[in-house]
Amino acid sequence: MDSVFTGYNTVLNQGLSQANKEWEKFATPVPSSAAIEQYPFKNLPSGMKKWIGDREIARAEGKMLQVVNADYANAIAVSRNDIMWDRMGIHNSLFLDMGLDAGNLWARLAIMALATNPKWADGKKFFLTDRKFGKNTVINNILTDALSAEAFSTAFARMMGFQDSVGDGLGLVPDTLMVGPTLRKTGKKIVEAEIISEVVGENAVAVSNTNKGDCDLVVNPYLVGDYAGLWFVMNTKRGVKPVVVQKAKEGTLTRMDREDSECVFKNNENEYGIHSIGASAPTYPQLVIGGGFSE
Repeated sequence: MDSVFTGYNTVLNQGLSQANKEWEKFATPVPSSAAIEQYPFKNLPSGMKKWIGDREIARAEGKMLQVVNADYANAIAVSRNDIMWDRMGIHNSLFLDMGLDAGNLWARLAIMALATNPKWADGKKFFLTDRKFGKNTVINNILTDALSAEAFSTAFARMMGFQDSVGDGLGLVPDTLMVGPTLRKTGKKIVEAEIISEVVGENAVAVSNTNKGDCDLVVNPYLVGDYAGLWFVMNTKRGVKPVVVQKAKEGTLTRMDREDSECVFKNNENEYGIHSIGASAPTYPQLVIGGGFSE
């Protein structure tokens, strides 16, 4: 049984190695050692300022985001007869898929931190029209519009106009447009096409695409179903990325294959499982504008 376990574990690790890593473009993985992690947030600093009098100090204090870890698990039962007749190969694809699914957990958590529009550190939805920083700075990081060149331009300009709590520009330049498979073609037209069609009067004419190259396009395979119409314009080049993914435990294959294991005694089966613990959350509202949301 040790040899059997080693074989299945090798195949599972192959699946883990093939997992989607593109989520790390917009999310930061962090280790977690507690059931609940806390992240202090304030307004993003706008940068260097003229030094007059006491030095101005930005402190990470104020709003506190709590991120609660959750358990995720998967398991497979393998007939002992299949093992006895040396038919292990028929199960290899199952273990490969188990490893791939376990590795993709972090990709799914990363996008769900945005797609579900969870509550942020102030108790309000992350994507909001009127979040205040300081007395006069309002951050509006949500659009209800479907993805279009015009909506993209609105989001792009809006992020570049974001200010800190005293009214200085944050200098944010969007670098990523993320869409799901349904919006892939639209996204490519917006940021990759050289020439686009534009209506002038009653006629459609070919014009240069002024949005070309403004952002890299990321097609996220998990923006499907209820989330298929969502799209996100992001800045991923600050010290903090738009999403944090905390990893408390990255699953390894475990086994129940002893003669006195309950599954063996009752069902003549070995059971193999994997268990991970983690969570995700959006970070700064200034770093991502969400589009396609309903009111």
